[in-house]
Amino acid sequence: MGADISAAVGILGFPDEKREGAGMEIYVWTDGKSSRRAMTEIRMGSYADGQAEPSGMGSPCRIELSADDHGRVAGYQWSGTEGHCSWVTQAFSRADHEEQSREQEAQSH
Repeated sequence: MGADISAAVGILGFPDEKREGAGMEIYVWTDGKSSRRAMTEIRMGSYADGQAEPSGMGSPCRIELSADDHGRVAGYQWSGTEGHCSWVTQAFSRADHEEQSREQEAQSH
């Protein structure tokens, strides 16, 4: 928390929904609701054939991030099954790995 919301958008893609609530901007990503998920997974190297995960298996993944008036993440909540939300973990893991690689490269120069 405290990270700029643009960092989350850079990792998860554009949100499926954006609304205001309790003085915060609420950003929502919902599994399978838009092409964002497929594009993220293809970029990450999974579902490379463009096929989506079978539907109707468990609860879809829903991620909500709230941002304050400075665009900083102030809270989050999620729902769904671990399997349906695994793309989120993979996206953040990949982003962490890329950041560590950039830091190591910068230190070696």
